[in-house]
Amino acid sequence: MRLVAQAVTVTFPGRATPVLNRADFHARQGETVAILGPSGSGKSTLLSVLGGLATPSTGAVFVTDDAGAPTTMPLAKASAWILQTTNVLPERTALDNVAIAAELAGLDRAAALDRAAHALAVVGLGTRMRARTRVLSGGEVQRVVTARALVAGRPFILADEPTGQLDRTSTDTVLDALFDGVRTTTPTNPATAPAGLTARGLVVVTHDPVVAQRCDRVVHIDDGRVVT
Repeated sequence: MRLVAQAVTVTFPGRATPVLNRADFHARQGETVAILGPSGSGKSTLLSVLGGLATPSTGAVFVTDDAGAPTTMPLAKASAWILQTTNVLPERTALDNVAIAAELAGLDRAAALDRAAHALAVVGLGTRMRARTRVLSGGEVQRVVTARALVAGRPFILADEPTGQLDRTSTDTVLDALFDGVRTTTPTNPATAPAGLTARGLVVVTHDPVVAQRCDRVVHIDDGRVVT
């Protein structure tokens, strides 16, 4: 399965130049892609378009099968998100927040709780899973969101600066969790396994060279254009 953007332009009212200007992009399951570029270059907008959170002014974004034929899968169903603005339920525990995503992926409550607990342990929150998310630090909430994406059962994970609020140790832990299972059907830790999938694709917007170095491909955006 592939996630494809073709000649995508995004314009905003009051802005003279497009945020994205005929941008082309693709990612496939089993592949990790880093998107790099200066602040304001259009990186996060491209990610939003790929995930169906924003609509292109012109161009097309769609999901294809491995042979390149378009599918009917909605963009919103193709990807799980790790956003800079972390959307969690503040009065629910970290465990509940992650388990809800696993239930939406088709697991029963008991299996969802088990998978959520394992995913939280993998991202270093095993001792904090019973805490309500409103009492967690920003970095801890970021890891809850990462665990939630891991259990969501979507073909792709779209991550916008997933390590921006983390120290180096936590960054390494989260990156290990994200990259484990993307390229293989037998990940090191079963909590990161893409349930029901042959593999997962990871598209990550980042300023961190450590993140980019771990990816299969690096795409650069400048002035709304994909230049590599």
